[in-house]
Amino acid sequence: MALEQQSGERDAVIRELLAQESLSEEQLVSAETLLAESRAAGQQALSGTEWILNQKTYKLTGLSYPGGETRCEIDLPRPEGFVPFNPDNWDLSGSHVTLFSTETSKKSDAIAWKPEAELRLLQSAKGLALSGSFLADHNLAALNPGFMLSAQPKQMPPNGPLDLFFAPSFQWLAIADRCAGEVHLLDLTAQKLHSSFRVRAAGSAKGLNLAFREQAEQLVIIDNTSSVGIWSFAGEQVNKLSPGAGLLGNGLVSPDETQLWAMATKPNPGLRVIDLNSGEVIKEISIKGSLYSVGSDAPSDLLSLTPDGKNLLFMTYLNEPEPFTPVISVVDLEKQKTTQRFAIKDGSRPCLLSFMEINPLAAQKQSLVDLLLSMELISAEDLHRARLSAREKEQQAAAAALPQAQALDLDQRAFEEAQKEQEEADEPEEATAEGGFKPEKAPQMNISPVADELIIDLCALSILKRSQGELDIKNNADLAEALGRVKAAATRARHELEWHTGAIIKLKKLIGEMNFEQVITREEMEQMLHKHERDSLVQSQRATVPSNCPNCAKPMLGSYVCSYCGYEVERPEELLKRGLISIASVKPLDNLAEGHFLVIDIEGKRILEIDTQRNISWTMGKDILSEGSIELEFPRDAVRLATRNTLVTDYSLNRVVEITPSGRLFWEYNNALSPEHQLKNPVRATANGLNHVLIVDQGRHRVIEVDKQSKILNQIGHTDAYGVDNLMLNMPSDAQRLVNGNFLITDTGNHRVLEIEDQRVIWQYGNPENLASGGYGGEPGFLSYPQSALRMDNGHTLIVDAGNLRLIEVNAEGEIVFAHKTNEGPEEQQMDSPFRSAYMPNGLIMLLSESSVIEIDPKAKEVVWACQLSEFERAKVTLKPQQTTKRFVKHGVNNPYLRFKQEEVDSSEEAQNRIQELVAKRMAASRTANSNKAHISRFGEAELLPLDFFLVERNKNRVVRTDRDGNLSWRYGEKEGQELQKPHACTRTPEGHLLLSDTDRHRIIEIDPASSTIVWQFGETDSPRTGDKGLNRPRFAQVMPNGNFLIIDQNNRRVFEMRRNKQIAWVYEGLDKLMAPYHAERVENGNTLITDWGAHCVVEVNPEGEVVWSFGERKVAGADASHLSYPEHAARMPNGNTLISDTRNDRVLEVSPDGQLVWELDGKDAIKFGSPTYARRMKNGHTLVIHSSNRQMLEVDAKRKLVWKLMLPFDRPASPTARPATTADA
Repeated sequence: MALEQQSGERDAVIRELLAQESLSEEQLVSAETLLAESRAAGQQALSGTEWILNQKTYKLTGLSYPGGETRCEIDLPRPEGFVPFNPDNWDLSGSHVTLFSTETSKKSDAIAWKPEAELRLLQSAKGLALSGSFLADHNLAALNPGFMLSAQPKQMPPNGPLDLFFAPSFQWLAIADRCAGEVHLLDLTAQKLHSSFRVRAAGSAKGLNLAFREQAEQLVIIDNTSSVGIWSFAGEQVNKLSPGAGLLGNGLVSPDETQLWAMATKPNPGLRVIDLNSGEVIKEISIKGSLYSVGSDAPSDLLSLTPDGKNLLFMTYLNEPEPFTPVISVVDLEKQKTTQRFAIKDGSRPCLLSFMEINPLAAQKQSLVDLLLSMELISAEDLHRARLSAREKEQQAAAAALPQAQALDLDQRAFEEAQKEQEEADEPEEATAEGGFKPEKAPQMNISPVADELIIDLCALSILKRSQGELDIKNNADLAEALGRVKAAATRARHELEWHTGAIIKLKKLIGEMNFEQVITREEMEQMLHKHERDSLVQSQRATVPSNCPNCAKPMLGSYVCSYCGYEVERPEELLKRGLISIASVKPLDNLAEGHFLVIDIEGKRILEIDTQRNISWTMGKDILSEGSIELEFPRDAVRLATRNTLVTDYSLNRVVEITPSGRLFWEYNNALSPEHQLKNPVRATANGLNHVLIVDQGRHRVIEVDKQSKILNQIGHTDAYGVDNLMLNMPSDAQRLVNGNFLITDTGNHRVLEIEDQRVIWQYGNPENLASGGYGGEPGFLSYPQSALRMDNGHTLIVDAGNLRLIEVNAEGEIVFAHKTNEGPEEQQMDSPFRSAYMPNGLIMLLSESSVIEIDPKAKEVVWACQLSEFERAKVTLKPQQTTKRFVKHGVNNPYLRFKQEEVDSSEEAQNRIQELVAKRMAASRTANSNKAHISRFGEAELLPLDFFLVERNKNRVVRTDRDGNLSWRYGEKEGQELQKPHACTRTPEGHLLLSDTDRHRIIEIDPASSTIVWQFGETDSPRTGDKGLNRPRFAQVMPNGNFLIIDQNNRRVFEMRRNKQIAWVYEGLDKLMAPYHAERVENGNTLITDWGAHCVVEVNPEGEVVWSFGERKVAGADASHLSYPEHAARMPNGNTLISDTRNDRVLEVSPDGQLVWELDGKDAIKFGSPTYARRMKNGHTLVIHSSNRQMLEVDAKRKLVWKLMLPFDRPASPTARPATTADA
């Protein structure tokens, strides 16, 4: 029995599985049969009626589901001048159907959606859901009580669109013909049109909002006026309420049909609760942000009632961090209070607030390969081999048509991966490497002898790769002589690196006739030492040197003595004597500044560090992504490590990652090592002094201890099996390694907390009889779904007993010594889903839930502080670099044998000032020497054009000038009087000046590089303005051939041409045209090419403001060949094609005039790069790309081979003397 054809990749993999005899034909047929049966079962689970509304024919059809037999057909009246509905004639106000949990009202998913002329809704026992392709293509079903198209017409039609409102009983359906101003009421039981009536004049595209009072046989109609109309089912207005709440937009009737919850739009926006009997406002609920119906093109503000009728969701927006960021508020109807509020920051904008239901049809979308794995007909190893083989054959087939790009990783240095396989026997004896690298003199640095072994490993790996795996000098006794030569060369290289910017190893005839060369830069050596140091808290219990000096924050480079200030870190022997290395796991507040704590903002997909003033001192999440950083989907836990890195657990992505303070990925647990290593919904991870990581793998009912090679060292619980006996676990939520080596496990599904020693339970609290089902309770000795447990120094255990909505502290005898109920007290202090707690240094207890955090005084037994996580949006980030300096290690002394002695520092103010001045001079000299040149790498022998370029380094608020050799010859933004705030882009004027968009200071400035002075400015500094009065976050400006300026004014949503006298000569503006423009250029035909970052598209407009060409779907982000995701730059090339920097998709595209993709450079492929902000096709056919917050540049040839790259230094340099600027050679 055969199913429909799957994808080409699946077919190729199945063929390989059959060819390798990992799968038989009989097994394949069995799986295909099961897949077909699953599809039929899924359809039967949704049995009911599918309603199809054809907006072209104005006909409603009811079909049986899944059979498809016609049950009824109802024709709707067509208004005068009827025009069939065409989705292309409407601009969407939203991009996604956003799904929320029916239980918690939290956002679960967002699915891109586009309207069609035929709307399909499936009525079943589960409710009313979008059907058709939407249900067929997604694993989740979207439940709605109706449907309203969130769109505005490009030109006002006489009718449409048709919005649907079902009665709770599904016996009635009201259809609003929005532009015609008519309402049609259908009796679905009698299967006929019951009545039609006009409620307003035709010609308005604003939402016509309907709600049922089914018991009274009435419709409540809100029409963006100050009154509420009550209409009978017969089509007669029986009452008109005037609540005095201003203009009213969308609204919903409460389940008991006594109240109307309506959104007041003007003059005082807010949610109003109106008594439908008296017409009076009985409650006003404030909103956060602004209304889409007022500030944008939305026809109505989105409101939705949860299926249980207990909560109402509505949407507003904020302009931070991006314009029109959606904000969802959840209101408890009974309490008439807002209980949740969160922003949607993934770039989507809801067009429908729906509720999530598992789609029973999901089985039919399960791939055949997935089914074969689940049936254990094939193994993961079988699948891996088949995919490799299929991919290999595919690559071989494509090789003739398109040569493979050179496999280079931008995060690796040039000569690790780009060694030439050619003979170099006659090479001249000089310290210059192939490719032109020549070490330069640099300030002396102490480099640990451990570097020798790292250099040997690097050389051995390079030789192994060059020989295609044949020459392994470290493990082949026959190559001992070659290994000895490499060891000697490694020591010489280390000595050279102590005094130079790099070292070159050249060994002639190392193995046979093979000559060997290896280049190692000082920066590369520093990175190698850092990685080695952080991976080396090993089983020997010896601490390694910190990456940076605890006193001055400069690199230690593997030495115990800082070469900058003389600070000396304690030796491992001393640490062992003092017992500073522990087997115990990190606690929630460890390695944080006193009074600080980490908050997991699940809804905001971020980790926050909160200081003693309750401000954000550090944050990691999607809103602050930088080059090399990672994105979180469902952060569930985070702890700070001794290295200052943060260990984060992502529940949805099944990841445990260690990230640096800047958000970069430092280490990740390797899920792919084997099926046994795979995680399923991990909820907690922590580490100990041995550098082991303890992971709570909730979905597989186990706790595992792994090392940094992801080797599983220990396990508690049985993989994929739950139970209560024989050390089995059931959905564990927390784990702690105690100082005695025991494990403290929170066994959530079994309602207990266990202390385990040598695979046996020695202490337990909760479920005392270890019942497999039940065993929970609120009396002493019992728990209900505990979420975490923390063993404290006094032997007590702090337990978050979530099922009982309480926090308890129990002593070793199991007696409760403190308890706090989270559902008592003022509403703002209550929480319904606590999951983590810890004692603060001041004796207070911090308790965290999914949406809020509170502090409890256990002595006074009261909450002393409470805050919703969403309120941290307003908190200011106060972190200063010096605040983190002393958190690298907790041990160390100032070396008494160096001049920087503590006694001298304390002796007198004069001595203190003298020493600080000497240290400052030494550090400044070293800093300038290291940072006056960017890191350059060349690849191959391609001839490169001269380059003279200004880079706007956005994260450091400065502009630097660089060239092909990486010289940093000029800077702006580092001296007093040069302050910039988030500068975005710059261009050059005909006079050689620099035209810079200083975005967050709301100005465009023209700078003379010769004097570093501002010679012209438009926009009032630090003051956003509109019209000809100024700018509001300008993104780009350039001088055109006619001498006028072309300026991007983002927050005023306009692109305009301005004369030098500051008079506007041309403008293209308006929310209906632009969302968040980033770049524009005037093309040869006089049109203007605009990159609209916020609308995910590039448009070309003529002087009359008409769009004559576009690429990307407006307001819809995507990663395929016809969509973009937040593009930042587009340039028209001489051949008529357009080169686009598709920023969030990490790629550069060349698009033809007919919208076809003709060339692509993908940063996720062989050449790695992220977030390109600029791309230019050079005269020699090469392509220059700027990426990673403008800190890196790369150049590829026509075949996409990397030929050159540049990376700016990380240290903030001192400002050198500027030299006059020269005309750039493009």
